[in-house]
Amino acid sequence: MKIFYILLTFCILTTIPYKNILATESADDHILSSDIISEFPHGFRISTDTKSNNNISSIAINLKIGQRNRGVYQYMCAYTNESYDKWNCNPLVSDKQIKSELFWRTNTRDKYIPPGTNIRYSFQIKTTDGNIIDTSQKNFIYHDNRFEWEKVSNNQITVWYHGPVKARADQLLLAGNQTLDNMQPLLNVTLEQPITTTMYNNVKEMLDALPPKSSTISRELITEGQAFTDDGTILVLGNGQNARGTMSHELTHILNHIAGDSIIRPIPSWLDEGLAEYGNIEPGFSYDIALDYAINTNRLKPVVLMKNMPGKSEEIIIFYGQSRSIVNMLINDLGQEKLKVFMSELKSGTSIDLALSKIYNLNSIELYNKWLTKVGAPPYVPPSQSRSIPTAIPIPTVEPYELGKTIKNTKPLDEKNQNESNIEPIASSKDGAILASSNNLILVGIIIFITLLAVPIILIQRKS
Repeated sequence: MKIFYILLTFCILTTIPYKNILATESADDHILSSDIISEFPHGFRISTDTKSNNNISSIAINLKIGQRNRGVYQYMCAYTNESYDKWNCNPLVSDKQIKSELFWRTNTRDKYIPPGTNIRYSFQIKTTDGNIIDTSQKNFIYHDNRFEWEKVSNNQITVWYHGPVKARADQLLLAGNQTLDNMQPLLNVTLEQPITTTMYNNVKEMLDALPPKSSTISRELITEGQAFTDDGTILVLGNGQNARGTMSHELTHILNHIAGDSIIRPIPSWLDEGLAEYGNIEPGFSYDIALDYAINTNRLKPVVLMKNMPGKSEEIIIFYGQSRSIVNMLINDLGQEKLKVFMSELKSGTSIDLALSKIYNLNSIELYNKWLTKVGAPPYVPPSQSRSIPTAIPIPTVEPYELGKTIKNTKPLDEKNQNESNIEPIASSKDGAILASSNNLILVGIIIFITLLAVPIILIQRKS
């Protein structure tokens, strides 16, 4: 019996592919050295020195950036150590030991990665004899390399800071904890991965770390914080009086993303910003002042119908004030339990109008008018489509005139287009008959004129 078990074990082992044993037992031994260096804001440089018993045909890196749903698989290039502005990917030359390199750019709006983002990575090595070797996963923090960073953290939030400002970082961490305690139950969510925050000490530091944006907004508004929901990363300006409130606001954005964004669409901007201000543990007065100003000067916008935030700085502040006030009504007047179900509907992919109808028995315009009534503003009336879109008038069909043949009329205008805005009033049927008769006389005159003009031309052609 013992001999039988030995033989059975031998048979099982011999059926396991060699490349799988290689991948699990000695994969990391093939990487003699590897390194990732931040060259923020331009990108980060990955380099490896790899060996194998057989010629290496390719080396690739698997990147998992922040909390993004999709990873990245990218082939490594031949090692050149060129500067970021001159770097190009040159193909690897197959050998048993290869130095490889990849410069991952982050200096455009599409490829931007915020500083402080956690990046997990591993390598995959393929050899010419068909072996595939996968290394173990490691972590890299993509820091702003202008500074030396320290951190304060717990199991849910990490705050990175530089310089003698640990007390500020502690306050941001405390604000984050309070926000989680308030908003996670309201939104019915729980953080599955820790949130990373990078705190800057002044506006100049912060401005250089932000992604490209409108130059007008950059000049007129100071960005005190920004959340990157896909990455689970927050940037905060730590030297202002609003730092704790900013931390709270931006962290709520990430919770909104977890609670309501679906794979089809994110939650609308008014709901996202309104909830973020509702979750703000230290809200300011500027949005209330802007809202009062907009109400008294008739500058309110139908924010629940807007796909994106406005572009002008003064309109952005009013947008925030309106959004916060509408969300306050949803929660305080219509109930917290309904909000949980509402966000769950949006998370499942339900459109905003259908979700509002199912949970609140309102559409977007009805919700907006309900809020306008609450703040004492006149109701919103959507612009008439017939006034905003010009009506096309059919062009008459011109046909050759023949004696004894009736000229066909063009098709009449649709009844829905026959209104005072696009058709002049007709005095009477008698006037219409006179007008038709005049048109016929003009047409006959034009035909006679053309005929008389053509006779000399025909005679000249015949003489020639």
